[in-house]
Amino acid sequence: MEYYNTSDTLKKTITYITEYKYNQLRNLIKKISYVLNEELIYGKNIEEYIYDEKGNITKSFSYNSLDPTNK
Repeated sequence: MEYYNTSDTLKKTITYITEYKYNQLRNLIKKISYVLNEELIYGKNIEEYIYDEKGNITKSFSYNSLDPTNK
């Protein structure tokens, strides 16, 4: 996504990053999304998943890394 000011002299490219982490059974256990170089402003959005022994999701939750009341 690109943003331009009204004079078209300033151009800013925004890069969105999504990281995926998996367990040994290849189940997604964590997803982290953020805007590159703006993590200290907007934080990182994190989703976590917990599975039972059969591989079914038993609990999931999401939070922002900058919110101290989360998780």
